[in-house]
Amino acid sequence: VGLEPRTVAQALLDRPGCSAEWVVIKCGPDGAMLFQRDGDEVRMGSPVVEVGDTVGCGDSAAAAIVLGYLNIMKRKRKAKVAAAAAAMEVEMRAGSVEEVDDAAAAGAAGVLPPEELRALLEETLALATAVGAATATGTGAGRNVATAAKVRELLDGCAASGGGQESCGYGVSAEAAVRAKALLDATLTRRSERAAM
Repeated sequence: VGLEPRTVAQALLDRPGCSAEWVVIKCGPDGAMLFQRDGDEVRMGSPVVEVGDTVGCGDSAAAAIVLGYLNIMKRKRKAKVAAAAAAMEVEMRAGSVEEVDDAAAAGAAGVLPPEELRALLEETLALATAVGAATATGTGAGRNVATAAKVRELLDGCAASGGGQESCGYGVSAEAAVRAKALLDATLTRRSERAAM
């Protein structure tokens, strides 16, 4: 019996004690779907690859989702700092208490503008589906690990095709692929810099 991804995600989000902001449902070669607690959803296709072995694809994609989540949390922390700075600026200009409260409330919870959050979620799913697809190109458990080079190749293919079906499957955003590659590259650069210390 097949269940609709939205139904599964909502059941998870509705569980007593669940504090998750969103749930990701992987859909194999069809990509992934992300469902937010507020009802919004993001869909992303998967790059088309010749499948060698699917062992580890979900785990690889999950690692990319965690990376995207950490990136989003970093952006939310920056929003909090910016809101606090804005509130202090308003207060220093002898603004009213209401102005200070409004400025502080805007980012106090680390809330990102909806369009920025959506772009970050799309970027996360684009990276996750590319990492999962890159993993599928290998064969043999333990040897079919996604390489950064293969992930970049898949994301470049999606960006170059404008999200076209030939290399990207259905629904892969070229813009999200470009941002996903930038996230991957920035993360690998930071890792290299830390290793060199």
